[in-house]
Amino acid sequence: MTISRYYPNRRTGVTAGGGMSDNQLPTNVSQNLFPNVTESERTAGLERIVKYFVKCVSGTANIAREFISKLSTAGDRVVLKKGTDVDTLVQAQTYGWIEYDITWSARIVTIGNVVSLAKGDEVYFFNPDGTYKGYSTVTTATSLSTTFDIDTMVDGSDPATGDTAATFWCGAGDLAEALTAVNTPHTIVAEFEDAEGIFASSLVALINHDNPVNGRPPVEYLVVDRCAFTIGTGDVHNDDCSSLTGWTDGDSSGTSDQTTFQDRDCFSFAVATHGVGNKAERYQDVGTIDASFMVQIRTYFDDIGTTTDTDNFLLLVDNGTIVLGVKFGTDGMFIYDGASWNEVGTNIVEEDVWTVWRFVVDGSAPGSETVDVYKDVFLIASEVDCSDRSGTAEGLVTFRQEGATTDGVTTYVDFIKISDGAPGLTGECFIATETAIQSNYTVKTRAEVQGSASENFDVDGLTLIVQVDGGDSQTVTLAGSGQTAAQVVSQISLLGATAYEYTAGKVAIRSDSYYATGSIQVLSSSTADTVLGLSNSIAYGTDGTVASAVLELGDIEPSVATPVASGSGIYDHSTHPILVYNKGTLTSDVTVTFSDDENFTVSMVVDGMTTNLGAGSINADFQIPHLGEYYFTIQSDGWGGTWAATDTLTFSLIQSAEGIWAKEVVPASTPACSGNKTEISCRAQS
Repeated sequence: MTISRYYPNRRTGVTAGGGMSDNQLPTNVSQNLFPNVTESERTAGLERIVKYFVKCVSGTANIAREFISKLSTAGDRVVLKKGTDVDTLVQAQTYGWIEYDITWSARIVTIGNVVSLAKGDEVYFFNPDGTYKGYSTVTTATSLSTTFDIDTMVDGSDPATGDTAATFWCGAGDLAEALTAVNTPHTIVAEFEDAEGIFASSLVALINHDNPVNGRPPVEYLVVDRCAFTIGTGDVHNDDCSSLTGWTDGDSSGTSDQTTFQDRDCFSFAVATHGVGNKAERYQDVGTIDASFMVQIRTYFDDIGTTTDTDNFLLLVDNGTIVLGVKFGTDGMFIYDGASWNEVGTNIVEEDVWTVWRFVVDGSAPGSETVDVYKDVFLIASEVDCSDRSGTAEGLVTFRQEGATTDGVTTYVDFIKISDGAPGLTGECFIATETAIQSNYTVKTRAEVQGSASENFDVDGLTLIVQVDGGDSQTVTLAGSGQTAAQVVSQISLLGATAYEYTAGKVAIRSDSYYATGSIQVLSSSTADTVLGLSNSIAYGTDGTVASAVLELGDIEPSVATPVASGSGIYDHSTHPILVYNKGTLTSDVTVTFSDDENFTVSMVVDGMTTNLGAGSINADFQIPHLGEYYFTIQSDGWGGTWAATDTLTFSLIQSAEGIWAKEVVPASTPACSGNKTEISCRAQS
């Protein structure tokens, strides 16, 4: 499998975009997507949108995902959105990205996902046709609820039933807090500069961070410039393998222990000397497990043997009805269906590498239980039969390294997480455990000073004197007594920093820039600092992890629709299919028009333009070279029946590519920065 990127047919003007050209976008070349930002553009600010295509030029790109893997170190940003094979800039500028239908009554909104909202958060609404309606503000803070209270719209009206809440461009941002409490339930907030964050059906990638996650956690809330998701959770059982407490020793001529391996706290299972029945084993009753459940573990197979020699590693999870049985061997992974062990994929188990395995069990059909199997972030197989209905010890989880034939078999387990409820296909999140392409790249969060005092504030005549990034002092004189946080925020205007109500009734100031030298300081010569609870210490950006929305592209491969004949002639597409190609095939509509019973001409409509491909005959294959391959091939053996003049054969082609829109936003007066770049990456299975 090889992935390349290509430019569209048109790169300028209101009709920019359209279909895919033959011109490949160079990799790792500066300004290959956006031109350099000029000094005047930096000062005035700009927004521009361009199109490109992700193309699989060989093989099949399964479960392809496009995401921003490195943020710009300057104040600009690049965000992504999935397009079509032929859409243009005019369409991209007017898209209405609709996500959730809502209902409302007495200004109480009911939405199709769980949200956590703070007082004053803005909720954007779109009409059913995608046109923008307006926004309102949350009047009462809400935590993890499907309902929330809003004020009237900014124009004084109420939203109508059937209006939809806004969704936004996929974009890159930073984490608003440090990644702590890795192995306990913890909500992480990803923060964006404005209302161009991710949306709840997007996937989220954590780049350059090696954190185990539970299943496929959804975006749990979305508010204008923030989204949140939970990492490190385990509803039933969550064990980081730092202690054997609760685990019973079941060793027989083997050794199971807690250890540190490659800087990880983990369990080790080793059988030094082989023999029938020799094993290293630990088991524990973790409590009630639902009919549908998820299991996630991370393993390192230092030296294992085959399942046929009984030198494999074994995972057993009993929910009282079924036992999920999984064998890992050098001959592959096998799952038990109650009668036999069946291989998942082909030889997917690797030695000497840490691997995250996810098993998503669907127990909704008793007697026909199935499991989806994930290796790292990739779906390996879906609906694998796991209906071994011998479960009697609900909650019993067993790790076992068997060593019947080979000496020195050893496995390490870094964590296990079990949670109830199999996830649906919507609202999923993609969490990458791989390192970033530029592993030495460190993202800094914006510098921020948060006030500890709550409204109401008596600030009449008081001043805030602020330094941003160590620059000149900026003085703001406030007015009013009994002011709310929102009223104070509205009075604070700074160059290079923004004030906002960071939680109900409290004021914060943060820098507009992200780079490492960014800082904020409220000077002690201020007179409003104490009233607002703002520290006089210098606040710097902290180390963070890149959070980037991911575009789910699906499988990228060429295809052809079943051809349709207008006369009595036939084309046997099932036996002699029209052939398509990774490089050569373009999304198009093809028409074959007969001039007599054997001869024909072929035309192709690509991106609204009709091209005559020439003449052919049913007695020879028809193919036109393109990019070292062909647009398509009509096989002569497929023709049959009786053809006559004016008869046609029509069919549609789909190229092995997906259209992507990228938008660059440079806020006005963005600080100058040389050598900055944004990197976009694609991951897929071959």
